[in-house]
Amino acid sequence: MSIASVAESVAGKSPTSVSSKSTIADNFDIFLNLLTTQLKNQNPLDPVKTNEFTQQLVQFAQVEQQVKTNDNLKNIADLYQESTLSSTVSYIGKTVTAEGDVTKLEGNGANWDVKFDDDPNETTITISNSSGKTIYTDNVNFNIGSNTYAWNGENDFGNPQANGLYTIKVSATNNDGKTIKVSTMTTGVVTGVDMTGNIAVLNIGDRTVKLENIQKIEA
Repeated sequence: MSIASVAESVAGKSPTSVSSKSTIADNFDIFLNLLTTQLKNQNPLDPVKTNEFTQQLVQFAQVEQQVKTNDNLKNIADLYQESTLSSTVSYIGKTVTAEGDVTKLEGNGANWDVKFDDDPNETTITISNSSGKTIYTDNVNFNIGSNTYAWNGENDFGNPQANGLYTIKVSATNNDGKTIKVSTMTTGVVTGVDMTGNIAVLNIGDRTVKLENIQKIEA
C-alpha cells in the first residue's frame, strides 16, 4: 500500500474517530514505517522519485491540517452554543417586547403594540383563535407611529372567549387609499429558553420568540 493511499484512508474518517494523540504528524514512527516499507517494495527498475515522496508528505500534512481544522471548528461551535445559552438564560424573568402577532388572552383581555409607518385613515383589526377561526373584527382610528390595541376578550357577539393564544391581523390604508406597512408586537415575561433547534428561542408562556425579534427588554 502506498503512503498516498493511506493518507486518503485517514482523510475519509470523521474528526471524532481520529485521536489527537495518534495523528500522522504526532506519530512520526508511522510515517517512517510506511516510507520504509514503500522503499523496500519499490521496483528497482522504476524507483519512486523524490518529488513523489514530497507529494506524499504534503498529502499527510493536508490530512493533518484538515483534522485539526475540523476539531477547531467543532470547538468554536461548542463555545458559541455555550455562550449563546449563557446570554439567553439571563432573559428569564424579564419582560420583553418582540415582533409578533400572537399573544395570550388572560383574564379580562389581551394587548398588542401596533406601529404604522404612515398616517392610517382606515384600519381593520381581525382576531382569530388558535384554530385560525376569526372571532372578532374591529375598525379603529390609530395615529402614525406606535399605538396600543386592547382587546376585551369577547367575540363579535359579546361572548367572553377562553384563555389561550390569539392572533391579530391589522390592515390599514392612508388618505390616498394605499395600503401602508404595519408592524405588530407583543409583550410578555420570559419563562424559559429553548436550544433544541438551530437557533435559540425564548419561551414566553406558551409562545416562542426569536432573539432577533426582541425590541425591548425590561427588568
